[in-house]
Amino acid sequence: MPKDADWILPDAGAEGYFRWQTDIDQFYALVNDIETLENREKIALLDNSDALLRARKLSLEDYMFVLTKLLDDPHPMVVLPAIGKVTTIGNTFVREDNAAAFARFVDAELSDRFNEVGIETREGDSEALIRLRPRLVRLLGQFGSNPAVKIAAAEKADLYLESADAVDSNLARHVLIVTALNDDGDRYEKYVDAYLESSNARQKSNIYSAMLFKDPAIVRKALDFSISDAVMASDAAYTLGTYPTLMEDHTILYEWLEANLDALEAKIPSNQHQRIPTTMAGICNDENLALMREFFTDRDEKYTVSFDRQVENAGTCIARREHDGPALMEFLEQYDN
Repeated sequence: MPKDADWILPDAGAEGYFRWQTDIDQFYALVNDIETLENREKIALLDNSDALLRARKLSLEDYMFVLTKLLDDPHPMVVLPAIGKVTTIGNTFVREDNAAAFARFVDAELSDRFNEVGIETREGDSEALIRLRPRLVRLLGQFGSNPAVKIAAAEKADLYLESADAVDSNLARHVLIVTALNDDGDRYEKYVDAYLESSNARQKSNIYSAMLFKDPAIVRKALDFSISDAVMASDAAYTLGTYPTLMEDHTILYEWLEANLDALEAKIPSNQHQRIPTTMAGICNDENLALMREFFTDRDEKYTVSFDRQVENAGTCIARREHDGPALMEFLEQYDN
């Protein structure tokens, strides 16, 4: 490639089926001029940068430079995938010791966008903006510390529990999740009652998938509820499969599974039995990997394939956390003020 060019976009028009890498100085110049790219090219640039990061051909610092540029983009179609990447970083790297630093980053980069977009659907909203709003609320509400977002989400959640027509269905599930994650457990019974009373299939699905309260006693209640007669067999494994990503310590989940594995298998469709280890996704530390090995090793051959896959996925996540975690903390230090 020509060395005298300020920057080069090898995949012009974002039409190529390939990955690319340029000189790092040209890469930074490209990102600094990112407003000259088409929206499609910006999204492809982010995707290519993510692939380079995972291949360890781009540092996390350089990747975050791209990501923050796109979070500030005026078009919601560009911001939406950037928010997805931030969510992935949160799910992979955020623990108790760095949650506050990550919250400062999320708040600093996206609070102004929330003030602009708001939580109410407005006449004339583009399809891209309608898709962006729930994801923005979810990211800020789950990983940020902006009280305005959490209050607005809780108000919408309470309205939706009363009536399926009170809140846009695209937003409902996300405000319910945000509210549950930030609740001390007092609303759990309200979620259950609304689920049991509803005859609206979409509302029931939204409520059930949002019962993600972090209080240990409520976690056990939610898991017990998942195998009750009130829950469809096809949905029964959902709760067990969602909590691992949200919890740093999976001990409670395996204690419940030890006591209820037979009941879970009796509840769910038989073709899901062998995939039970895959429900324990989100394993990203040695302690939880040890718990999974202890539980599934030598238990039943039907689990072997999905168990081996989850061990591999866990190893990849642990290695990524160890490799990029310190760099992320260094990046987040700039948001201390």
